[in-house]
Amino acid sequence: MREQALEKTLIVWRRLGKEHGEHSGFQINSDETVDSHISDKAEAFRKTPESSWRWWKHSDSLLVEKPLIPLDSAAFTERTLIFYFPKQNWVIMQDVLLRMYQSESWYIHIGDIEFDERYRCWVFTDLFCDVVVAPDCRDHTVLDLDDLADVFELGLVDGETVRRVLRATQKAVDMVQQNRFPPKEIEIVQPHLKSLGWMS
Repeated sequence: MREQALEKTLIVWRRLGKEHGEHSGFQINSDETVDSHISDKAEAFRKTPESSWRWWKHSDSLLVEKPLIPLDSAAFTERTLIFYFPKQNWVIMQDVLLRMYQSESWYIHIGDIEFDERYRCWVFTDLFCDVVVAPDCRDHTVLDLDDLADVFELGLVDGETVRRVLRATQKAVDMVQQNRFPPKEIEIVQPHLKSLGWMS
């Protein structure tokens, strides 16, 4: 990856089939519900002060976010960072607290990451499958394959999406099994993150 400075960007998460609310089942939502869900988040995030800006772009192949602690998730720590890999359909979280491990681990979300001109931001669409990687970067567990099956039966995703998700999940597992995890891009971008005060 070519060395370059970070530039300001914006990233919004969308959990497919949950745009109506996180605490109910998956459903096919209207275009209006999806649009409101994404646009409301984007507009709220744009009010973030410059001194606390959380979203940066290294390239079209790597974006980085510093989540809010503890508002975004109880599993996040002061060291948690989120790395977006649009070309691989991965979102890799570093240093998250999970009950299955005794120390901070890695969490890989599988989904689509695209810049959407309508909202003037990147939109990550979470597509259910996850890979949890132990602190040793070798032990791993695949999660939520049943969610993928459920939404396929519901008609929320088509066969091509299922194939894309499964292939991206397998590539993540292969990376771990072949001792190539974490991706080298995470190390390359670290000097920039230190300049932001995100790493010591």
